[in-house]
Amino acid sequence: MGFRPLWVEAADAFESGFLADAEEWLLTHPDHVRAEAVRACADDHRQRWLHGYRNNFGFGYMTLGRPKLNG
Repeated sequence: MGFRPLWVEAADAFESGFLADAEEWLLTHPDHVRAEAVRACADDHRQRWLHGYRNNFGFGYMTLGRPKLNG
């Protein structure tokens, strides 16, 4: 018996989660000395992601499990 998919996720969920961390930080630290740089980095990343920096290739994540072997 081979591997079984436990979790399959498209890169969009990963990218959203990555940017959500920065956006949540910005909400709680709007006046932090690094806020402007974090905001610019998030905006740049989002712009590139939403306008296809991966071109025609998709990107996904799979978590695989392997059945326990008897014996």
